[in-house]
Parts: sequence; structure tokens; C-alpha cells
Amino acid sequence: MVRAPHNDERRQVGVFTPIARPRLSERLEGAARYPVTLLVAPAGYGKSVILRQYLSTLSATNVRFALCPDHSTFLGFLRGLAEALTDFAPHALTTLAGAYERNTASSSRAIDLAGWMHAHLESFTGVIGIDDLHVAEGDPEVARFLSSVIDRTKNSIRWIIASRSTTGLPIGTWLAYHDAVLPIDEHALRFTLAEAREAANRLGLTIQDDELGRLLTLTEGWPAAISFALRSSLRTSELRNVSALTREMIYRLLAEQIYCALDDTERSLLEVAVALPAIDVSILERAGFDRALTTVERLRERTAFIYEESVGIYQCHDLFREFLRHQTALGGKRSQEIVYERAAKALEKSGDFEHAIPSYVKAGLMTDVVRLLERHGFDLLERARGDVVTRAIEALDESARRENPSILALQGALQATAGRFSRAESLFRRALDRAKNNRDLIATVSLRLASLMANQGQDVMSVLDVVASDPRQKSVYRAEALSFIAARHAITGDIASAISNVATIESLLLDVGLDARRTRILRHLGILARHAGEAAVAMERLTESSELALDINALSDASRAYAVLSNLV
Repeated sequence: MVRAPHNDERRQVGVFTPIARPRLSERLEGAARYPVTLLVAPAGYGKSVILRQYLSTLSATNVRFALCPDHSTFLGFLRGLAEALTDFAPHALTTLAGAYERNTASSSRAIDLAGWMHAHLESFTGVIGIDDLHVAEGDPEVARFLSSVIDRTKNSIRWIIASRSTTGLPIGTWLAYHDAVLPIDEHALRFTLAEAREAANRLGLTIQDDELGRLLTLTEGWPAAISFALRSSLRTSELRNVSALTREMIYRLLAEQIYCALDDTERSLLEVAVALPAIDVSILERAGFDRALTTVERLRERTAFIYEESVGIYQCHDLFREFLRHQTALGGKRSQEIVYERAAKALEKSGDFEHAIPSYVKAGLMTDVVRLLERHGFDLLERARGDVVTRAIEALDESARRENPSILALQGALQATAGRFSRAESLFRRALDRAKNNRDLIATVSLRLASLMANQGQDVMSVLDVVASDPRQKSVYRAEALSFIAARHAITGDIASAISNVATIESLLLDVGLDARRTRILRHLGILARHAGEAAVAMERLTESSELALDINALSDASRAYAVLSNLV
């Protein structure tokens, strides 16, 4: 595998370097004195470039969250924002699944979750840039959530939003209360003659001012068209015949000029690259492109379509991405499936199951979709990837959705999260009926079903007994089931039955790691001790449970342990 030298100096030189535009930096600096700054323009006006350049000049702490298709839903947006804030709000991502689940049925979910995010941002002061917000404009809860978070944090955080539209955002309110100034729009972002001249000089082109002026007139100062035309050494005479067409058609012409110059290896790499969530060199290498870094760097130096996001990670201009996908589609359905299969296998080898699954869907390999859902579905749910699981299940045929026990169980978990408990219970029971000898699935579903039933005041003994009484079951599952049963016995006053399995539970606990299951087992033992009148033991177990829960950021389990502790005190 090839690794080229990589340092900041190399990244800042070459013909692919974005043109510095001081007048826009000054405009952004002035607008950014307000809590909210808006960059609003169609594709290709350099919003992302200006935002990146501005953030790179700040001495203040700053974060940039660039949306991609994974972030088009409310849950996806929350996950992406939490990931971007990991260094400054490390617990936001680990608590997202629980926070989202608790608020799913709320009529004001976006507002409630804004309060949750605000709690994680209380110690953060600086600038947060949201790039390509239009990706999520189809889900109105994203705008409601973001507006509420901004309102809560505007005294300590400056927000910069780059988007193609302002759908759902309270622009009028922000302007009226002086929280923002008018957006920096496409008119401000258009290239001036001086900027076009600097771009031409940077590229070493000899072009007269009158010709450069005609190019500006023809493209209406559209930065993408000007930049790509200059890099392709196109002249106004070559563009004049398409002057009546749309900007996207001009873009396509320029893209085709570059695409035609690519060799077969470069085209194959780009086809797979745009099937990935990002152009990740390590994943491309796993897809069989041994010289991926060299090829990507060569493409970056020759065009403005590809830019470096971080070490080994590149991004592609979204319209060029669409063009490449269109080119792949021209090869027919099977050609597309081969590309996505290659991407899916590389993603799976990299351990990126949340992106491998939708790639297998697009490849038409439903057997692989089911296989990954069976192995990783519940883990994805625990990591707030419910949207990924939902879309994958929707892509399966009716037989798989109705008969496969793991798929039934995952549907049950999704229904429970949505607050449809009767439907969830039915799906869990159908999954158990079909689970046969799959002990892991039986234990996982039984414990989830028992929790669901207990919250509704139902008896859970028969559901848990199949796990608790199975000596071949894993220690962690048996210990949780036995502790759950013991706690329920204690709550109903059957202390003798409750304490009968304490020795077994404590011996099994030796094999349980420092994870969320251990916090639940300790909490159950604390409940048992409390009802048995052993206050000191109860205090010890509940304190251990709550402290471990906090250590691993299992805040829902911590709150439950504290609730029992408060009653005990």
C-alpha cells in the first residue's frame, strides 16, 4: 500500500488550492459578530470553501459539522452533530440512543432534545459551523431542533450555517432580534474580475481581461464554473454554445471534459469512491485499489472536484458526485450493483457495518443484509443507528420481515422505541417462537420483552425463566435474568424467593464485564437488598451501579440507580 508524504505544507500548495477571497472573509468576520451567520446560495458558490477558510483562521475553539446523506433524517443529524462535537461534548454521542428513545413519543421531541444537547454544550464556548444544512431540509424536526439549540446557546456559541436554502429556520425572528444580519448570498459569493484574475494567475494561464470578463458574464460569476473552466483551460468560445443552458449543464460540460481524460483505473476508483460515505483511502485500498492514495492525489492535483478533508479522507463536490453516479448508471443495473458490492465488502472489512448494510442493499445482496443485521443489528440500535436498521429492514422482502427471528426482534425493538408497546410485544414473542436454539437472540429478546412488560406492570417470570434456568446460557445473560427475577420477587414481597438465587447471581457476576449489563444487575441486587431490609448492602450495590453507569456514560441506568438510592435514603 502506498503512503505519500503528508503534511500541512503539501496540503496548502498546488493548482488545486482554493482561491483566497479576502473581501468574503471580511464580510463573514463582520456577520459572525452576531450569534448566527448565514451563507445561503446554490451549489458551486464556494460556501463550504469560505466556511473552512474562515474557521481555519480563528483562534477561538471551533467545530465544523458537514452534513452528508447519512444526516438527512433527524436521528442522523443528531448523530452527526454529536460525532462532530466529540472532543468537546464527549458524552453526547454515548447518550444519544437513550435520549432519542426517551423522547420518541414526545409531541415536542425536537425541543426536548435541544435541551439535552444544551446540557452537553454548557461548558463549550466558541464557533460551530453547520455546512450543507439543506441535506436535512426534508425533516422539519432538524430545523426546529437547531433553532432551539441556537436560542439556548447564543450567549456563549456563535453559529455559522451554510446551506442552499433556509427552509424551517426562523430567519425573520433572528433578524428582528438582532441575532443575525442578512445572509451572505449568491450575489456576494460571485467571483469578481480581480478574483478571476488571481485564479488565472495561480493556474499560470495567459488570458486577457476582456476574455476573462466574457467568462464572468457567461457564468454570471458562478465560482464553480469559472474555477473548473480555468482548470480545464476552457475558453469562452468553448462555453458560448451552452450559454443558454442551466448552471448544472455548464458544470456537466466541464465535468465531462475532465472525465474523458481519466484512464480506466481512475474511473473505476471514482465509481467506488462515490459509493462510499467519504473518499477514504484505506477503504479504497481494501476494495482492491493498491495505489489509491497516489491515484486520488493525482486526481486532486488535476481537478477542483476533489479536496482533502483530513489525513487520508477526501471529499468530492456534490454535483460531480452526482455526475459520476449518472455515468455508472449508464452502464446498467448490474454495473451499479458490482460497484456497490465492491464498496460494501470493503466497508465490511473496515468494520463500518452501518454503511456496509445500505451498500449491500444497493448491490441487491439481501442475504448479506440479513447476515449483518443478525450479527450487528442490536449493536447498531444501541449506537443510535436505528434509521440505518429501519431502512435496511424496509428493503427486505415480506418473507424475511415476517419469518426471520432476528429481523422480527429488531422490528420489535424499533416499535418499542416508537412507543407502540403492544406491537413490540407481539413481534418479540414471534421472534422467540422462531429463535430455536439461538441462545444469544433468545436472551436478548427475552430481556427486552421483560423490561417492556415490567414497565406496564405485567408478570415477567415466565419470559425470563427460559434464560435464567438454562445452564448453557452465557453468564452475563443468566445473571441479568436471575437478578431481574429476584428484584421482581422482592418488590412483590416474596423475599425468600428473591434471595434464593443471590449466591448464583454473585458467582455469575464474576464473569460480567464493566458494562451496562453489570450496572443493571447491581441495581437489581440493590433493589432486592432494600426490600430485604439490608440497607447497607443496598447502598453499596446501588452506589456501585450508579458510579459504573456514570463511568461508561450509561446515564439512563445511572438515573434509575439514583432513583432507588433516593428512596432508600
